Amino acid sequence: MTINMKQVSVAHAAKMIGVSSATIRNWTKAGHISPVCAYPLSFLEDAVLRLKSKIGTASFGRLKTRANKIGSVGNILPLEYAGNYSQIAHIENIVAQFKSHELKSEHLLFLAALRLLETEGELKRGQTTDVFDLSPHDSWTRKPVRAAIAEWRDSLDEIESEEKDRYINLYNFLMPHAGDDFLGLLYQSIASKGNKSEQGSYYTPSNIVEDALDNMTGPIETFLDPCCGTGKYLILSARKFGLQPQDIYGFDCNEIAVKIARINLLLEFKHKEFTPNIYCLDSLSELANGEMFCETNELIGKIDAIATNPPWGAYKNSLIPKQFAGKIKSGETYSMFLAKSIEMLRNGGRLSFILPESILKIRTHADIRKIILNQVRITKISKLGRQFTGVFTPVIRLMGSRGFKPMTGWYRWKKTEIPIASNSSESGTTRILPLM
Repeated sequence: MTINMKQVSVAHAAKMIGVSSATIRNWTKAGHISPVCAYPLSFLEDAVLRLKSKIGTASFGRLKTRANKIGSVGNILPLEYAGNYSQIAHIENIVAQFKSHELKSEHLLFLAALRLLETEGELKRGQTTDVFDLSPHDSWTRKPVRAAIAEWRDSLDEIESEEKDRYINLYNFLMPHAGDDFLGLLYQSIASKGNKSEQGSYYTPSNIVEDALDNMTGPIETFLDPCCGTGKYLILSARKFGLQPQDIYGFDCNEIAVKIARINLLLEFKHKEFTPNIYCLDSLSELANGEMFCETNELIGKIDAIATNPPWGAYKNSLIPKQFAGKIKSGETYSMFLAKSIEMLRNGGRLSFILPESILKIRTHADIRKIILNQVRITKISKLGRQFTGVFTPVIRLMGSRGFKPMTGWYRWKKTEIPIASNSSESGTTRILPLM
């Protein structure tokens, strides 16, 4: 019998089975699959295929059901992100119509944005029987708003005429309102659990964002969120620091989220004519990457404050951007976002990140801990517990400022203790694992 000796990475194994990389790592710890190499973690392709064949059996069924979020097509309404009960009830009704009428998610979100703009007085609609038609008879208050929604409309696939009645009825039913990121909540509610798990994308509740910004002090005239989602941090930073729209920067690789974030920021500055500095790109490989024609290079070392809730999980396709090769050996996405953000800050610039609690002690994350302790003056670490619906991992908020005299020596690393603030009964200090 010939044995297939081909080795595959964690990400490749996860793709073969249809689960997340984190699930593969957990199954490895539980002994369901044995690695051929521990660092970097890899497996024989035959072993992965044998594991895949076992998943359908009764003995493995419960594990598969519990762990495999990527395969999930259900939806979760993130209650922590909602503003009030009436908003939740309205979203639930929209989601029910979305499912029963088999609507397209981006078309639904586009109409919700259009309806929101109409509700907020940005648009007066002309006579039309097609809700997707941006008629020349429509009246717009601001050109940038018209441009943003027209660009979104042009990117949509055409709807068959017999389907349009479903969307007309929904448009008249929609009752969105600005202020609580209605569009972001709707987007999160219609996204499948599997999609959110695969992207590591769970949006941050307003109270967590507000608390993070309240703890940022000093002169702040520029703000950046490198993984801005639908723009919650951008909007609240404008209110907290009194920023002008041209001083707020947001980047995300999710096109739909970027479109929503642009609408949200335009509504935050209702009487200003501007084009939001919010762009769809991969911040880890495309933002300020140092290449000759990269327009965002000018932001390196210039930002006063960066606050965000970055994606978690191994970098997609295991292709670590070259600027992090050898520096972030774990391949962890949030570690790379941290390293990138430190680089973007001016000396003394403020930093606030939502992170899994495991960053404090797990040896795998020694690489990013070393970067933090060498380049950042940590001001506060707060334990926040479980904050996201459907996510069991406890989280922390790490706050600090760029610029810190490096600590030296293994003994100093071993004795490093960080004060902890907590929303629960847990308080005191936490010891960071030695960087070995």
